[in-house]
Amino acid sequence: MLRYNILLMDADDTLFDFHKAEAVSLAATLTALGIEPSDLAIRLYSKINAALWREFEQGKVTKPFLQQARFGRLFEQLGVDADTGAAKRLYGENLAECAFLLPGAEALCRRLVEMGCRLYLATN
Repeated sequence: MLRYNILLMDADDTLFDFHKAEAVSLAATLTALGIEPSDLAIRLYSKINAALWREFEQGKVTKPFLQQARFGRLFEQLGVDADTGAAKRLYGENLAECAFLLPGAEALCRRLVEMGCRLYLATN
């Protein structure tokens, strides 16, 4: 039987619930900027963010542009005047603090280590 000693595991939506972290981080960011984190705001952000990531994958925009433009477009559609640079910074800080393990993720990692595997986390 073939055995792998080293495993690369994706972080987002494999071990960690990225969608939950994204929603919690966005809500905290909007609240800090005095904007109601309504369902509409969160849905708009998700739509805008997904479209910008598609543009990034196609080489049409840079990551720094994406990270700031998503808030500029969100604020424009919500009709609010807010600092996109502050939003970008706050969101990054909030996201770095959110780590929600998916059910069974810790048990899986522990079992793999018990089996002698070396685990490495990888993410985009």
